[in-house]
Parts: sequence; structure tokens; C-alpha cells
Amino acid sequence: VYIADTSARTLALLSGNIDIMEAVRAPGWVASMQQRDPTLKIDMTVPGSFNTLHINLTRKPFDDLKVRQALMHAIDRPAVAQALAPMGGTMAGLQPDFFPAGFKTEDLPEELRYPYDPDKAKALLAEAGYPDGISFPSLCSQREDYSSTMLIVQEQIRLAGFNMDLRIEDHTAYHADNRSDKNTLAMHSSSYPPIPTQLYFQQLSAQSEVKSDGKGGGNYSHYGVVMPGIDDLLTQALQATDFAAYDSLCRKIELQVLRDLPLIGLSTLSFTTARRGNVDLGYPVKSGYARWRFHRATKTVV
Repeated sequence: VYIADTSARTLALLSGNIDIMEAVRAPGWVASMQQRDPTLKIDMTVPGSFNTLHINLTRKPFDDLKVRQALMHAIDRPAVAQALAPMGGTMAGLQPDFFPAGFKTEDLPEELRYPYDPDKAKALLAEAGYPDGISFPSLCSQREDYSSTMLIVQEQIRLAGFNMDLRIEDHTAYHADNRSDKNTLAMHSSSYPPIPTQLYFQQLSAQSEVKSDGKGGGNYSHYGVVMPGIDDLLTQALQATDFAAYDSLCRKIELQVLRDLPLIGLSTLSFTTARRGNVDLGYPVKSGYARWRFHRATKTVV
């Protein structure tokens, strides 16, 4: 059953009209549902979706590395993940630390950890020539996981002098505008297997550069085109014949992206469902892609 309105979908589950639903990936939703009906079962994939933030390198002043470094220090990434708990997870780079090429924060060089520090962000903006901060427009999808994440980011970066005019639009229109290179800070949400080169190719390679006519790919930053990127390392990784070499090259890519900052790993976000207590899926949900096959579920009567 397709129920577009998330409030109506939630009420349908609570009233017993449906047995299982895709959760609303918004702050506090899981806790609220468990309070309203303690018998509900919550299932989540880990890591789920990778929420990344593309910085359009063709839009001034984001062509300046110091501005991008300031933005990185202005975003409290653990707080973004915590706001969406228990669905949210943190990333030190672009991969979860339990995926190949994933880093724990403490394993990164100190200069690439980018702890939340609004004062340092302000200082970097001043060094870049913007002591009074900057203002810029950015587009956002109205879908709850996008809008809640970007509204949190908007408030965080405001403290550091980034005044983002967030324009929220229909989800389909949002993706069409991203694909036509109309965004400044473009949040993207995709699910990936533990194969890091898939994300790198889709979101960072020069071949995937976004085009104004909509015929390009998902590299909304123009990384590898307006500045040197990771394409040589990516080619080597794709041609690697053993896992150790592959992993080493991917880790070099992670470090290069953290140095250049065309793309920020905001958080992971579990694909989540809520089901009535008498519904047995027939298998435990532990990990995997953002979605799993509901048709494998079995219904039992209690």
C-alpha cells in the first residue's frame, strides 16, 4: 500500500491497518513510536545509507580550500548522527570504520580529523577574506531524512558565519536540480556495499561530473575537473589484483579527499522499518543495503 503522507502511514501502523512500514527517518521518531506502542519491533540495516555533502567547487567562495576547511570545522558530524539516533552513525571519512578503507577518527592524521570548532571555522573564514562570514543559497529535499539533516547543518554552521539560505523543495525536483548543477551544498543519500570504489566512482570521479544539461553523473562538486582529483588512484584501485593493494589505494583516496574536501561524509542512516509485534520476518535484520526484501517476511497469528 502506498501512503505518501508519513503521518498517515504512521497512524495506519498504530491503528493496525498495516503490519509493517518504512520508518520516518527523522529525529525522535523511533523513541516516539516505542512510547506509543511498546510492542512494536524496530528493524534497522547497518550502515544503511551514506549521507554525503557535495561542495560545489565552481561556486565562490567554496573554491577556496580554507573556506571548505572552515565548513568542515563548522559541522558537528557526531551531533548530526546522534540527532537521528538510533538510526544515525558516524563516519570519519566517506566509509564507516568497519568497511574497507574506513578510518576511525583517532587513526587519522591530526590535521585531517576536523573536530567541531566554530571559533577555528571563523578564523579560517577570516584568513580567506571573509571576517564577516558568507551567505549563500542551497537546495534541499523535503524528505525527512534530507530536511532534518540539512536543517541541523544549517544551524550548526550559522554559529561559524555560514548563513545558508536553505530552499526546501519536492524530492523529485531536488534530484533534478542537483543533476542540472543548480546546487551549492548538495546532500546525497545512497546505500553502498563494502566496495569503496563504487562511491568514489559515482561521487568523485571526473567521469561522473555533473552537467548543466542533466546528462552528467553524481559528482556534484566537479572534483577532478576544476582541480586535480583522485582519478589516478581510483584507476589503480580498480585494476588491483589483491585486496591489500586495493585497500591501501582506497585509504589513500580517503586521505586525499579529506585534504581537498570536495565531499563530506555527514553520517550513515539505517534503513528502518517498524512492524507490529505479531509479525515475524523469518530472519534477523543486521546489515546490508538500505532495503531488504519484504516478500521474505512471514506473518504469524498470536
